Amino acid sequence: MTNPQTQELWITLRFKGYADAAAPAQHVAEHTLADLQAHLERRYGALPFAISQPGEVIDVEDEAQIYDTQEPTPLYDHAMTIAFSLRSEHPSGEDLTPQQIRNALYQRLTRLDDDELIEATGAPFDTYEVDQSIPVTSPALPAEITRQSTFQVDHEASDGTCFSVQVAGIATVTIKRESEGIVADIYPLHASGEPVASTYAFDHDLTDTDPQPEKDPDTNG
Repeated sequence: MTNPQTQELWITLRFKGYADAAAPAQHVAEHTLADLQAHLERRYGALPFAISQPGEVIDVEDEAQIYDTQEPTPLYDHAMTIAFSLRSEHPSGEDLTPQQIRNALYQRLTRLDDDELIEATGAPFDTYEVDQSIPVTSPALPAEITRQSTFQVDHEASDGTCFSVQVAGIATVTIKRESEGIVADIYPLHASGEPVASTYAFDHDLTDTDPQPEKDPDTNG
């Protein structure tokens, strides 16, 4: 129970001083606090304040933080390569267009999972430390490139009866024209086999201008 002749006080003290440059700032603060507490305890009864609970170090700022003189973390620029292929009718590829090259590179990237991408690029073939005093801005991609990156036609997998599209590096959608209608399948981009989702429409569903609701065979309604 609190003595009616005393009051509880919480005192926050802030000191500025010097310490060995090699000494950890937190260690210096804790050592200083321990010395201060020991001094107060030795003079118990002689001071207007008596400790009832050990103190704690709440915050420590060293010179680098105060004056923002901290050395920046080194930054490095890495040059890397990745191989990809595409087809053309010229033996030296002189008929390739920038859009064909861009599409082939995008398809190569989207078909690789994270581990395959690391393996495909390998280690950097050249590296240098960046001069961080020179500002470098990363320009935003033009809207046209962003739109192209969402849907990419897979020309190699498409023909007169099948149209294949890669969607944002996550899935492949194929649309097939079959004898009785149209089938659409969705496949995971990095897997081949069964689709994860499918839908279809019969020719008569697409050409019937006045479709009737299906009858319930149990009620004939």
